[in-house]
Amino acid sequence: MYTVVEEPAPASAVVLDIRGFTNELSATVGDPEGRAGLLGLLAVMNGVVVQSAALALAPAIRAEVGSLVHVGSTGDGAIVVFLDPAGHAAQATLATLLMRAAMQRVCEEYSARTGRELSFGIGVESGTVNQVHASGPLPLGTYIGECINAAARVEVLTKEIHRTDVIFCNDLVGLLSEQLLGADYPRLMRGQEIPAGSISDGEYLSLERQLVELNRQLCLNYLHMHVLRGFGAPKALFRLSKSSASLGNPRFDRMIELLTGGEPAWLAQVRAAL
Repeated sequence: MYTVVEEPAPASAVVLDIRGFTNELSATVGDPEGRAGLLGLLAVMNGVVVQSAALALAPAIRAEVGSLVHVGSTGDGAIVVFLDPAGHAAQATLATLLMRAAMQRVCEEYSARTGRELSFGIGVESGTVNQVHASGPLPLGTYIGECINAAARVEVLTKEIHRTDVIFCNDLVGLLSEQLLGADYPRLMRGQEIPAGSISDGEYLSLERQLVELNRQLCLNYLHMHVLRGFGAPKALFRLSKSSASLGNPRFDRMIELLTGGEPAWLAQVRAAL
């Protein structure tokens, strides 16, 4: 057997986790029907992840999903890595929106049926990944990278921040801003770090207004700069706005149009899934 680590490749990672799953395992001890329902929920979750990842790809490239998307299970969650160099940030974002909508329905149905609450959290970030694979009697393959670690770290933070089920990190937001809106997000973020007195109050306020408007168009709320465990430099974190991220909101509808390139058939599929 030998192991190969491929060269770094641009990618975006989505990490999904079910909250309360361990407590549910304890609650269903001695209850075969309840345990079967809980494990059945995992099957539904896996279906949601796979379907959302595929639907996040444009119809023209969906047949290549096996080479453009890697899906791994964490038991009560999943890791999805989008590898399309031309569109991984937008694809990860669209998949996240689709997963969120579907998982809301899944958890609400479970809670209504059992009287016990289940919820979920999602973390998303862009960067680079390395493919790691080994040959032998039992071939093995996975992906590693800081963006996967960051997505996992911020998914955990969704448990601690009020009204938050999805958190995006700054590198993904920067790519998304550039790809969808043609915005120079890094320049605007750097404006927040300029020492007092280096620019006028008017210039600073102008940068801040641009930043706020950009976040509004992406249905995001800026949270804070945060040093994630295992990372030296702080990352800007953004939560998906629960009040904005729903069909019928003009900003969200426009965002979906941009993420699908306005392709009528694809847009209709996504709207139906949301």
